[in-house]
Amino acid sequence: MSTNTKGREAVVPDAAARRLSTQVARAYRGTFGARAGLRTLVRSVSVQMLRGGSSPEAVARALADYVLNCPAPAFVDSSTATNDAVRATALVALTAEYVSDVAVEMAGRSATIAATPRDTSPRS
Repeated sequence: MSTNTKGREAVVPDAAARRLSTQVARAYRGTFGARAGLRTLVRSVSVQMLRGGSSPEAVARALADYVLNCPAPAFVDSSTATNDAVRATALVALTAEYVSDVAVEMAGRSATIAATPRDTSPRS
């Protein structure tokens, strides 16, 4: 699947989606080593998407959307919805940091990328 996004949004490759789902679920649960695994996987997927022509911002946005909409957290037994929101916010921030690191390494210059998920609320 091409991730070239001239004029359109980036899409998380299908091959990475299942691995990301598992890793996001582990990160939501706080499993030992889950964040390191998430970092490795996000970096790998970011490189693939950036090489495919996606902008760093589009990659960060696609991965942030994936983390927020991933079905995996639905299977995590958490005590409150507030904890889920805090975890999701933290994971989105980590994902943006990892994408930013990759973009800097690939471009050879400093950059900061904010992962702002797409607004999917219904429009009136």
